[in-house]
Amino acid sequence: SKELNERGCPYTSLCLDLDRTESALAHSADECIRVLTEWASDQFKALGCNNAEEKGFEFIARVQGTILLGHVLHDPIRIRRHMTALCEWIDSLPELNAMEAAASG
Repeated sequence: SKELNERGCPYTSLCLDLDRTESALAHSADECIRVLTEWASDQFKALGCNNAEEKGFEFIARVQGTILLGHVLHDPIRIRRHMTALCEWIDSLPELNAMEAAASG
């Protein structure tokens, strides 16, 4: 988290830089993030989660948002706190899936 706090996420920085170009590379930024969110969605599908695509997007959004804000604010403590909360969210998914299933069925 010290490196992320000092430099931010290199993957996201690359995507932002590519997106700012006025060239065909701008599409590459889109694809880089899409591959990342699809990978995360696949992981949630493998875990048997409901709404795996949404959970994959949420996971990447939470990771990237935490890193961005923690970096800009020079706050490694918040990065750790929010990453811990993200791990707790993942650990709670079986219970959330059961609640979602009960509500829809």
